[in-house]
Amino acid sequence: MGEKVTKDKTKVGTASTMRNTLERLVQAGEGHDEIEKAENTVMFHVHEQYSILDCVKILKSVKEEGFLDGQQFSYALEMLKDENNIILLMSLKYSTSALVEWII
Repeated sequence: MGEKVTKDKTKVGTASTMRNTLERLVQAGEGHDEIEKAENTVMFHVHEQYSILDCVKILKSVKEEGFLDGQQFSYALEMLKDENNIILLMSLKYSTSALVEWII
């Protein structure tokens, strides 16, 4: 009989541990969802404030002025896939030399 009591206590302890683990996983998942929502909100504001079309216009202008060759221009367009690069490009748009140095 002593064994049954031990096994029952072990089962109860295991169930409690599993429940606690599942609760922590759910909390972690909910926290991840909140972080993802916040990131999406930030990126919405980035795209609202800085459009890809504006970035391309700036890059075309810099290329037409002879500061970028075709390969550098293509590389800069690829960089626009990252939202952080969009922010950097728009921050540097009034300094052609700084913009070109950042791209090259």
